[in-house]
Amino acid sequence: MPIITIDGYPDHTFQPNQSIRRDQMAQIVYEGISHRP
Repeated sequence: MPIITIDGYPDHTFQPNQSIRRDQMAQIVYEGISHRP
């Protein structure tokens, strides 16, 4: 099973309490379902 990572922001930070936009969530879902074992 592949490991999927989330890169975070361009300045290499990760802000878990920050809300994400709809297009960002769509990208996460797309990446998650497009990976094949």
